[in-house]
Amino acid sequence: MGYNIMKGIMSKLGSCFEFNPLGSNKQGLFDFAAPNPVHDLKQKLLGVFMGKTLTMRDILEQHSIGTDFLIEHYKTALAELEIEGQINTNPPYVDRDKRKDGLPTFGDNVVVIFPQVN
Repeated sequence: MGYNIMKGIMSKLGSCFEFNPLGSNKQGLFDFAAPNPVHDLKQKLLGVFMGKTLTMRDILEQHSIGTDFLIEHYKTALAELEIEGQINTNPPYVDRDKRKDGLPTFGDNVVVIFPQVN
């Protein structure tokens, strides 16, 4: 989980932050300037986890390493997918608290059921 904490801290520094220990001309370690990361993530999650059942924490651990997506992106993407009826969860969103933006909270132990076909 330290990796995701580091990504969160680095994202607050902006996309100009660059980790470049070898002096190469490579882009920075993370690119936080994606125009709509939640939309992109929603599509990726539906494809990668098609037909699978996992907790939010499992999804984060299996998918976030090596990506630019932050924990907040995952929680928002999954909440939106649930509201849109594209995934099922246990407990369902009607039984969970709501965030300030009206979306359901998405704790680490919420079980996500991805459909076989999206």
